[in-house]
This record gives sequence, structure tokens and C-alpha cells, in this order.
Amino acid sequence: MTSVGSHRKRPKLTWSGKSSGKTPDLVRPEALQLVRRYLEASGEAESRDLAVAHDLELLQRLGAVGDDGMLTNAAWWMFVGNGRPVIEYRLRGGHRELRMSGELSGLEQLTLVLDAVRRNNPEVRMPDWVEEETVPALSAQATREAVINGVVHRDWSVSHATEVEQEHRLGTLRVRSPGGFVGGFGEYNMFSRPQFPRNAHLMKLLKPLGLVEMRGAGIHRMVSGLVGHGQPAPTFREVEGSSVEVFLGGRPPDPAWQLWISELGRPRVLEDHRLLLLLRRVADHRWIDIRTAARITHTNEFMARTLLRRLSSIKVSGAWFLVPVAGVPTEGPEVWTLSQPAREGLTSLYDRVKLAMPGRDRQAVARSYVQSRGRLSTTELGSILGISAAGAVPLIQKLERIGVVQPAWAHRKGRGFHYVLKDPVSVEVSGEE
Repeated sequence: MTSVGSHRKRPKLTWSGKSSGKTPDLVRPEALQLVRRYLEASGEAESRDLAVAHDLELLQRLGAVGDDGMLTNAAWWMFVGNGRPVIEYRLRGGHRELRMSGELSGLEQLTLVLDAVRRNNPEVRMPDWVEEETVPALSAQATREAVINGVVHRDWSVSHATEVEQEHRLGTLRVRSPGGFVGGFGEYNMFSRPQFPRNAHLMKLLKPLGLVEMRGAGIHRMVSGLVGHGQPAPTFREVEGSSVEVFLGGRPPDPAWQLWISELGRPRVLEDHRLLLLLRRVADHRWIDIRTAARITHTNEFMARTLLRRLSSIKVSGAWFLVPVAGVPTEGPEVWTLSQPAREGLTSLYDRVKLAMPGRDRQAVARSYVQSRGRLSTTELGSILGISAAGAVPLIQKLERIGVVQPAWAHRKGRGFHYVLKDPVSVEVSGEE
């Protein structure tokens, strides 16, 4: 009698898990030294135990050797190499290139590039009263994840190398890896959709080394590192030749923002990178609605509402972190803004470091709001800016004079009076940064 379990099929191996037909004795000793170094540095007892295993046992326990006794394709690329560079590095501004020998294993090449990126990430001096004297121009966590992702998630059947380009003066990093988006994964769902493991076996191989974590964690760590640093989230796009490009940088570290996040204690609710994105958006623009939240977190409006309510559950100085914007019609999409204590706390930190706080241009805030939502009242604007409705009148009047808004009705009286966007067709949608 045949058991039920005998009908089960073994999971189909992707390219990275298939046999290379190459024997384990071809593994470079230098690659194994690196493997042991990474294992020892992980701090895990199991990894330290694995680090002292003899070579073949080490490779077998890592999953580098298949049932046929041969190295998998992933192990062949990572620990032996194929005579071609797996990754190339260039430093712009200094015109320095890292001449990568094809004789090196993929792991050796990756390590060299990670070291180069770290060395050439300039330090930025922080204000005297901040605990850390200097911080990297780009989040070290984000740069590391971007480079590793560019190797781990590339199309290994393509001979082109993953390209890493660093701009020292501007503090930017660009990683381009062969292979387009796969599995429904794309630039408009990067922050919400679980990352499709193009090379699941390679990820499994490198996880004990501490180079990769759980599925999708690379994006999370990239976003959290950058946004927590006070910098824009990474951008992803598919470029010519079916390659994926990720770009990091564009703004220096923000010491006031870093201090604010630190003072919040990075509560557990902020461990979700999508909440950090929302937090930065409302701090920069003074308001956020469900539609905007869905766009920047790459989610639908239902999930955006859930995320915003999680963010609004935080308290600052005994007050709710986010509060609803006053004057928004009950039938319209919900809108939130920073509470007065949260706004004052952030403002004081920017004043302390002598930096201009984002969102201080009241006219720009008003314009962004009406261009996104199509309407604006003095009550709404006053709530967003933390001023009285009467104080908001001159700001809206100026928008009317320059032709941005017009009264919703001619007599300008009555409950619920507001202004509407004068020419909705000609403006950008959603109040972009």
C-alpha cells in the first residue's frame, strides 16, 4: 500500500539550487576563510560551532553540496567563481575603480566591494551636543543591504556583473543588477510585497553568514536605515537591458530627525519600515491622508488606514502622536497631522541644530494640500499648521490672488465654507514632494 506522503513531490529547485557538476574540492581556501570569518562574527553559538567544522562538513551543513555530492550552482559562484567578475565597483569623483579579478570567488568579490563602500562613505559631523560626533553620509545598514541585494537577487544565468557606483562627494550609491523584476514584484510595490526569492537556495546558503536575513528583510532594512537616518527612501526602477537599479542618497543625514526618533525611543510600532515612511511624510508636509499613505507605502487604502491608525496609537508627552485634521468633511477621506506636542518637540530640535525644519513654508504646505485634495478651508489649514483659523485666512487669500484656489460659492458665507482648486487639470496629482 502506498502512503499518502509518497505522492508528495520535492520542491522544484531554482537555478541556484541545481547541481553545478563541480566537486567541493574546487572551493577556494580564501573563500572558506571568509565563510569562517562571517560565521564567527555572527555571534550565534551554532554558527561558531559550524565555523570550526572541517571543510567538507562545513560545505554540507551550509547546503552548498547537493544530493549528488556536487556543489550547487549558488555555491559554485559564491565559493569558486566562474572566471568572470560577479560584481564591479566604481567610485565617482575619485575616479577609483576596484579592479576585480575573475579568479576570485563571488564571496571574495562581494566582501571587497562591501569594504570599499564602507571606506568611501564619508563621515558627516554632528552637532557638539549629539552623542555621536560623526555619522556616515549614507546609512551603513542601507548601503550594505543594497549591495548584497544586488548580488543575491540578480539573474545569475546572465554573465553581466552587478554594478556598484558610489559618489563620494554627494554621498550617493547606485546598484544595478542583471535581471528585471520577477514574481509580480515592481517599483510600485517594493515596500509592501514580500520579495520574490529569485535565488532561494543562495539566500539559504548565505543566511548563516549573516549576509541575508528573512525573506524581504533587505528592503525593510534599507528603508529603515535611510529614513531613520533622515534620508529619502531608496528608489527602484527597471532600466534598459532588463536590469534593476536601486538608488540611495540625495539628502544629507538629518541630526534633528535622528534625535527625534531616538527620543521617541523607536517604539515597537515604528519597527515597521512603512510606519517610518508615513512618519517622515507627515513631518515633512504637515499632513497625510489615506490616499497619500497608500501611495508612499505601496499598499492599498485599507492597509494604509490600518498603518495610519497604528501610527496614531503612539503617545508623545502624554498626547496622541497624530490627530485628525479639523474641518475635514465627514464623508471625505481621513486626514491626519502632528499633534501640538509632537510638532513642538520636533521644531525645538531643528531650532537647536540650527536647521530649517521641513514644512515651515506655510504657503507651500497650503498649496500641496489643496492640489492633492481639491479643497481647503481655514479650519483645515489652521489645524495643519497649528495656528488659528483666522491666522490661516491671509495664506488662503494669497493662493486666491495667484489663481490657485477660488471660493466654493460666491457669497463666501455659511457653515462649511471652503475654497476649491481653481484648475484641477493643470496641477500635479497627490501633492508630491
